[in-house]
Amino acid sequence: MQVYACVYTANGDFLLGTKPALGYYFSSGGGSLHPNGQPLNGGGRYALPGGRRERGESTRDGAAREWQEETACPMSINQASSHEWGTAYGAGYFRQPDGDLQGMLDLITNDVLPAAALAVRDITNGTITAYPQIFALFPDAPADNELAAMTLWNVVTDWARIQQWDGDPTIGWYYNILKYLREDILGI
Repeated sequence: MQVYACVYTANGDFLLGTKPALGYYFSSGGGSLHPNGQPLNGGGRYALPGGRRERGESTRDGAAREWQEETACPMSINQASSHEWGTAYGAGYFRQPDGDLQGMLDLITNDVLPAAALAVRDITNGTITAYPQIFALFPDAPADNELAAMTLWNVVTDWARIQQWDGDPTIGWYYNILKYLREDILGI
């Protein structure tokens, strides 16, 4: 099952990423490098941080782990819930205090993603040849290179754009995840 992290506030703000076309390093299997890049599912499109749920993990815990791997950004999991859509995918919903998302966005945008970009540069030019070197050189880098950007959205003001994803074979599940946030969690 795929699991995704939806980090949101009570007013409907949430953090939404954009995937790069290619990924160059991943934490799975003890860490791997891909100097020529590996195509990412949904590359170049919007994405909630996520990936495969590990054996024995709850949806909530898997989504929290994926968030940490892709953003290197801490978050509170105290006010968390989850929902599954059969055995295909699920989401962990992590409510944050008002104002916290801007701080998370600033950390990801100003520290984490630039560190990942520098690591990618050094992987592609051969300076980094082993996964642990990434964090020795760039301690702010995320464990996985699966986000190119992060932005702040809202399930009310951005709803018309989100609705366009309904039925999209590449990102349609994000519509369902955000619809559940909007209707079932926030009651909008």
